[in-house]
Amino acid sequence: MAVHLEFWNLCKGFSVLVFQIIFFAVNIRESLLRSSDTC
Repeated sequence: MAVHLEFWNLCKGFSVLVFQIIFFAVNIRESLLRSSDTC
């Protein structure tokens, strides 16, 4: 049971990390598009 719980925590942490990376990349892309529009 403990191993299963650790695996579940690892999966949750990994999905949160992936979500943060995607959110960060989208924000960078939006700001780049915005700055290229003003040029």
